[in-house]
Amino acid sequence: MKYFFFSIIINIFLTLPASAQDIDILSGVKIKLRDGVHVNATIYKPHEQKEALPIILVLTPYISDGRHHVGTYFAKNGYVFATVDSRGRGSSEGVFDPFMQEAKDGYDIVEWLAIQKYCNGKVTMVGGSYTGYVQWATAKELPPHLKTIVPVASVKPGIDFPMQNNVSYPYVAQWLTYTNGKTPNELLFNDKSYWNSKYGELFQKGFRFKNLDTLVGNPNSTFQKWLTHPTYDDYFKSMSPTPAQYANIDIPILTITGHYDDDQVGAMTFYKEFMQYASPSAKSNHFLIIGPWDHSGTRSPKKDVGGLTFGDASLLDMKTIHKQWYDYTLKGSSKPDFLKNKVAYFVSNKNIWKYASSLDEIGKDKQSLYLNTIKNSPYNLLQSAVLQSSIPQSSTPAEYTYNPLDKTFSNIEFGMTGIADNYLTDQRLAYIALVQQE
Repeated sequence: MKYFFFSIIINIFLTLPASAQDIDILSGVKIKLRDGVHVNATIYKPHEQKEALPIILVLTPYISDGRHHVGTYFAKNGYVFATVDSRGRGSSEGVFDPFMQEAKDGYDIVEWLAIQKYCNGKVTMVGGSYTGYVQWATAKELPPHLKTIVPVASVKPGIDFPMQNNVSYPYVAQWLTYTNGKTPNELLFNDKSYWNSKYGELFQKGFRFKNLDTLVGNPNSTFQKWLTHPTYDDYFKSMSPTPAQYANIDIPILTITGHYDDDQVGAMTFYKEFMQYASPSAKSNHFLIIGPWDHSGTRSPKKDVGGLTFGDASLLDMKTIHKQWYDYTLKGSSKPDFLKNKVAYFVSNKNIWKYASSLDEIGKDKQSLYLNTIKNSPYNLLQSAVLQSSIPQSSTPAEYTYNPLDKTFSNIEFGMTGIADNYLTDQRLAYIALVQQE
């Protein structure tokens, strides 16, 4: 009987997930910041770690538990992983002030981790979207032990969030609701029907945009503050590196974005500014990957995006690429095989990756096109003008009178379903707009 129960115990142990056998986790680790606030960290280590190792850090407002699978992966592959709740989020003290706090907090956390006994003094960072921004914000403070960053789909405040081209958008209120308070509000954030109904109500009833936070049930001082800065002014510029700070960042960097990434504009602005202001040695160590992915696909690529389907070559193993990059920059291994040149970009119609030494090399062949109105054609959405290679000899201006009280088109738009799933290929809205104008 004893042997029988012993066998059961052994069998249970052998069927445990590998993560439970191969790693150790330190929960509730408190890191004291320069102003006395304590932020909460969860540390993932190789089981019975024998030697000090590099640390991979993510500083996130999305709660540390959400990075459990990433921490497990890296702890099983020769790294210590630290996931830290942003100030005011999760189990961290303080008040969450988006974008304004991460630079100095990131510096303090990097330097605290670097002197822990399980760290060999080398710290890197990981993360996408807001946590991609956090990497740039931390890097501009020049923490001595930060050895590389991998910003993915990085938001750039004032450029692509909370507005783009000086125009804000309703998603801002949705995101601020997601990150409101200490705990995740994930189910509410992902309730598309709720948000679509509120966005529709805002438009249909003619409410002012500044009332959106109250309309969705989350009156928010940050939302109101952002609306007082409708341009890329000094307030937003203070959140990102200055030209002088770019010039002082001299660590290897791997930037990743996608063709359909919502924050491609932000990620590419960071990249271009760095390549403009950084030193020659730093620029030679900055690599860029641009794939056929949407925002989430920059972390977990999928073949199907917005109604388009891409080939198997588009499905990069992002965890492996990150690990190979960290091995290269922190452990002296060879450069990842995928990075054959400074810029890797996917050519969709050929289902292949191409490489270039710079963005300028990709766009060296240019063509000028000129806009010309179509004669004897009614002015409507799809038939008012054409692009042509020659300079128009004469052109009659096309006119359109905007009536903000005409909600005909919006009534149709809000009543349609399925468009969001095939947003790159679904042309029904354009067709309906054309019919409405005829």
